[in-house]
Amino acid sequence: MKLSIASKLGVGFGFVLILLITGSAFAVVGQMRVAAASEELVKLQEFIEAADQLGTSALKARVGLDNYIFLGEAEGKKDIEEAHDELDAMWAVVQPYLAGGPPGAEQFVGNAHATYARLIDDALNAYEANPLRAAATAKLEDLDEFFEKTFQPALEQQRERAEIHRQEVIAAVRDEFTTAVQAVIATGAAALIVGMAAAYTISRGITRSAAHLSAAARSISLGDLDVPIEVKTGDEMEVLGESIERMRTSLKAAIQRLQRRRAAV
Repeated sequence: MKLSIASKLGVGFGFVLILLITGSAFAVVGQMRVAAASEELVKLQEFIEAADQLGTSALKARVGLDNYIFLGEAEGKKDIEEAHDELDAMWAVVQPYLAGGPPGAEQFVGNAHATYARLIDDALNAYEANPLRAAATAKLEDLDEFFEKTFQPALEQQRERAEIHRQEVIAAVRDEFTTAVQAVIATGAAALIVGMAAAYTISRGITRSAAHLSAAARSISLGDLDVPIEVKTGDEMEVLGESIERMRTSLKAAIQRLQRRRAAV
């Protein structure tokens, strides 16, 4: 099967195009995975920050209770109300993440959040019902115990889990990016090598064939009709070589017939 020079170039650079498309596909897939992982990282970071804020707001409410109950500062009650709102707002951020986490995590932390908020109200109501502070002090002790043994450990456990997951996602993003870059570099290098090899092979075939045909044409012009012309490139150069070879054999046969006629005369 003979292929034209244009066809050979098309085949060679077709492979180059396929390799480039493959590299682009690796890059696109890698980019999509990195983008998805980046979204997950944002959600994890939001959860970690919200979990930290839950703890901060819980402590803010506790300090507000002390200021209101023991120091009689009206600002303390305002701090308690603000802390309540912050706890609810941060719980709205934390809850969706916990819903997709370990079984029972959402319910456990949710119950801890609700219980802590109730204990704050219990301490506040106890003080307002009995300003002697004795009942409020007992409620504050219950609040502190619950915070130290249940609420804070629950938050820290889920925060640590989220931090571990975040580090895993970061490592996965790094690996995915590295793999995508390596794939693009590898396919790009392969495309370059294939392109250069195709160009070199085709140009070398054309150059050698042209040199052979040029030498043969010079020999014929000098009267040497005994040198056969053989070009095996499978393209237009081979067709040209076959045409010159037919011309050589025809010319040689014509001269031989003319010589025989002269000898006969």
